[in-house]
Amino acid sequence: MPHESPEEHRTFRFFSFFASSFRCFCSVPYTDAAIFRPDLPAVKQTDSDSELGTAITYLTTKFRQHDRGDEIFSGSLDDIPALCFRDDIKGKEYITYIYLKNDSLMELFTAKSSQASSDAGTVISQLSDFRFSEMENGFYHFSLESTTGVRSEFLLHRIDKKEAS
Repeated sequence: MPHESPEEHRTFRFFSFFASSFRCFCSVPYTDAAIFRPDLPAVKQTDSDSELGTAITYLTTKFRQHDRGDEIFSGSLDDIPALCFRDDIKGKEYITYIYLKNDSLMELFTAKSSQASSDAGTVISQLSDFRFSEMENGFYHFSLESTTGVRSEFLLHRIDKKEAS
């Protein structure tokens, strides 16, 4: 029985490894192409879905910035229901109104003492529906609907004054 030299053994292992790796590498693009096909409905994203994601991210971020004490409350602006956030900046009170107007989620940041108008707001996202309600134990329920009819509902929790201390 002939004995392999260490050099021959290393060369054989290298080529075996290379052949195995090459076979695996060749099969990956085929399976990945089947999984990540852009024409499949599960991976399509419309502009409306993006708008819904923008609204959810915006609301969550704004809520987290104000989730202590009494900085979050329900209000209205020109008889439009609004989610409101209270800020105290250098001793002056400001209110941020979040509301739905003309299929747009809007934001208006203004001094509490000023005359606020819903027409002065900035568009955050395009939505056909925006609802919120305060629930028990500091929870808020949000319901959003995109202009294509995709609906999303979620809960956010406000920290009580006692918990914030």
